[in-house]
Amino acid sequence: MYNIYFDTRCVTICNRIETISGRQLSGNACDTTLFISDDKGTDEAMDLFMKKKEITSLTIACDNEQACFEHICRRFKVIEAGGGLVENGNDRILMIFRKGSWDLPKGKHEKGEKIEETALREVMEECGLDIGKLSIKEKLCVTRHTYELDGKHMLKNTHWFRMSYAGEESARPQTEEEIEKAIWIDKAEAGKYLSGAYPSIKEVFAAAKLS
Repeated sequence: MYNIYFDTRCVTICNRIETISGRQLSGNACDTTLFISDDKGTDEAMDLFMKKKEITSLTIACDNEQACFEHICRRFKVIEAGGGLVENGNDRILMIFRKGSWDLPKGKHEKGEKIEETALREVMEECGLDIGKLSIKEKLCVTRHTYELDGKHMLKNTHWFRMSYAGEESARPQTEEEIEKAIWIDKAEAGKYLSGAYPSIKEVFAAAKLS
């Protein structure tokens, strides 16, 4: 299954449970499912979603979810990114506040880097942490979200890692990246911060079994 986020809206691509001839529309105006049999049907579904902003959740059920996802990706310039859900020795989680939302540190993959190196570097740069005290514990998930840049439609695949931090110092926000705050929060308070976070960030916490 693949989730692609369009701000707070979402397209989910999955294999259909049963074979249905043609396409069938079900659900309501906000939550719609389309059963797709070919690339033309996928294009029609995406055109419908892009046109009708009242559709907040679209599920595309198809025979081959990977092929369907790859076809949708052709609509976008795809970039890779890495990010981290960082925990310290006091059982606290690192979060940042950027552009009006609580978020996790992440950023664009650079040529020659392993994606794990990207994630570690971005945490270091965006939060002012000592990269020598950062370590990766496990990969959590990949989230996908879209945005526009210089008139182009972009799709960012962010590879998320659970990390641990051995330092004691406070985080420092990278203000040139429009980060206003970088703080350590108690795990018990995560729900309060996630209430205003993007769905992709909630997916990372869910993958880490922290929500």
